[in-house]
Amino acid sequence: MNKPSRSSNSNNSKKWNQAMERYNLPTGGIEVIIEGRSSSKLDTVNAVTHSKPKKPTLSIPPDNLTKAGSAKPVNPVRKAYTPHIPAQKPKAKPIRYLVSRSLILVGTLALIGNIPVHSKINLQTQDDTIALTAAVEEALNQATIANSDVVELQLPDENETEVFAGHEVETLPTVTKGRWNLYQVESGDTVESIFAALKLKQTLDKLIADQDIAKVLNDIKPSAKFLAQTVDGKLQQLIYTTGKKDSYFITYHNEQYTGQWQSGLLEARRSQIHFTISKPFHTEAKIAGLTSSLSRQITKIFKKDVNFRRLAIGDEVRVIFEDYIYQGERIASDNVLAAEFDHRGTLYQRVRFSASDTTRYLRPDADLELKQVAFNRYPLKSGRISSGFGMRRHPVFGSRRLHSGTDFAAPRGTPIYATGNGKVRFIGRKGGYGKTIELRHMDGITTLYGHMSRYKAGLNPGDKVKRGDIIGYVGSTGTSTGNHVHYEFRIAGKPHNPMKVALPTTGILSPKEMRQFRQQAKKLKNELEALRETAKNNPHRLSSRQNQFGG
Repeated sequence: MNKPSRSSNSNNSKKWNQAMERYNLPTGGIEVIIEGRSSSKLDTVNAVTHSKPKKPTLSIPPDNLTKAGSAKPVNPVRKAYTPHIPAQKPKAKPIRYLVSRSLILVGTLALIGNIPVHSKINLQTQDDTIALTAAVEEALNQATIANSDVVELQLPDENETEVFAGHEVETLPTVTKGRWNLYQVESGDTVESIFAALKLKQTLDKLIADQDIAKVLNDIKPSAKFLAQTVDGKLQQLIYTTGKKDSYFITYHNEQYTGQWQSGLLEARRSQIHFTISKPFHTEAKIAGLTSSLSRQITKIFKKDVNFRRLAIGDEVRVIFEDYIYQGERIASDNVLAAEFDHRGTLYQRVRFSASDTTRYLRPDADLELKQVAFNRYPLKSGRISSGFGMRRHPVFGSRRLHSGTDFAAPRGTPIYATGNGKVRFIGRKGGYGKTIELRHMDGITTLYGHMSRYKAGLNPGDKVKRGDIIGYVGSTGTSTGNHVHYEFRIAGKPHNPMKVALPTTGILSPKEMRQFRQQAKKLKNELEALRETAKNNPHRLSSRQNQFGG
């Protein structure tokens, strides 16, 4: 075998060293020692890192000499380990890169939120601090918002105040939520009885805590109406209307009730409905679009004319009534203005008329219905006749004499009522009559009530009383043998038998009211006739709820 020459070895060694230097490797060569063991791990690598080999010079300490003076065996090659070289620091990114990124970040924050930036931004890497350039400073100054320019934003409240037609009103709650109830004030109603009927008695104390609301509620007019909106039993809105242009609106806002007069918000719209009977009346009325309140009104209006338990298929009903429109929604229907019932071939008509705090449904052309008997026969609502009018033996004196009235026996304290409209002529004790009241009426008629236990509180001579008003209470004062009221009916001072005298009649309406009724009745009667003609094209059911406002 030919051995390589020394010159070729030298050339190879030179090329090797050049390769090592090019790839930044140690030039002393690599020696791998594989220990005699089985392992799946990487075997130990021992590297010689000096660039030029040196002949080792051994200095053997005395401890390593044998007794013969020879050296102990020494391994010719030592295991060498690759020394740890610390990782170099990452190169710092150029300022141009940082500046561009900072500008992008600041611009983005300024666009999405106008976030104030008050301090300089310092970027640090390791121990070195990189200050922002002047360009960055200028951009930050433009993005910064001075404290004096910061405006605190406030979201509008749920019921924020809005302006309509030059005046402010609170945004009213929606009318479609909850339930609306309507109550029409009648003579003798109090604010307590009204709110009890509306099931709002617990809310009354909160309302009258406001002086303006209390002033309105303490001056309720007869025939006025209350429309109440409740949500889960809690009052949200209350509308008080007297039929005039203005209505009083009470609203719940910010945990309290406030009220104010407003015009034009509540409208009474005249509507018409026609239907033919083929089912029970209330079922047919509901299908036609009438509320239960309206159907009850119709049965009450025609109760003397129509037997609603024996209606005939084909009977026809035509109704003109009022819808209440608020915020563009129909919140209630009430007030039958006119109605006619074609029952078994007979036509019955009624029109609504209000006068002297009283509302009636009258025939549009019946004079007899516009008159009524001016007096009641009895001064009590319960009791018995214990002694009649005429000659008889006096129970106390025993002599025969004229008993100029009728006695009605009743328990002590039973209310006594005025039998007709009039004025108090006398109140006090009067001989054998005991405690007595005399009333002066129309056409020279007077009535007397004797043996009372007491008078109505506050009643004085000259006071006006109406038919059916309480004037006193049953007793046994004067010449009497038991609790009763002695009642006399006199014409021009002469006593007549109260149980047989022909009682005078009087007109329900005054002459002025009569003229007003005639005009209104004629108009409503014409509207019923027009509805009847229109219904011929749709004989079963017709509903007309056009924008026609009733006065």
